Amino acid sequence: MDDIFILNPETQRVVIDPPILLIEPYKTIWERDKSEKKSGAYDDFTFIHFMTSPLRSNPFLELKDEEKAASINKDVFSNNYKNYKEIKVLEAIELRKKWLWENSFTYSFYKNGIELARKLRDNLIVIDPNEVTNNGSLKLKPADIMRALKELPDTIEQLKKQSLTVFEEYKVAKRNTNNKQINHFEK
Repeated sequence: MDDIFILNPETQRVVIDPPILLIEPYKTIWERDKSEKKSGAYDDFTFIHFMTSPLRSNPFLELKDEEKAASINKDVFSNNYKNYKEIKVLEAIELRKKWLWENSFTYSFYKNGIELARKLRDNLIVIDPNEVTNNGSLKLKPADIMRALKELPDTIEQLKKQSLTVFEEYKVAKRNTNNKQINHFEK
């Protein structure tokens, strides 16, 4: 997995790994900010980080992208972040997601599991146990509904274990054999 952003817990903004600035669209995001402190670029990178970080410490990890963008804007930027639909920011988000998916089978499996669990949850919410077929029998058997409800905690537990595996994989990928920190391009 990549490690192009490190979140500074004091400022709630990211510190970037400088070689990433050689790659589009990160390069353009950095260069178009003409301010001395590059606060606009850092805001963009912070937004990208929260949209894509697979770490359990990411408070927005489990949200769908639309909900995630709105929550990050509200909670991190006090609704003052305006670039969340800007093309270079969207390209950077997609590129980082691509790197995460390509570099980690575990992460892609985990994200697919989360999406499937979300769909199951949504289906359980709208189930009408009284719905009948054309011939008058129940469309869903009560035993099937109860089985799905009983299996839900096991599914959640398995996803939690999978998130720990993703986190461990992420930590291992950040270190080489001498236990030194290495950057994205040295992996």
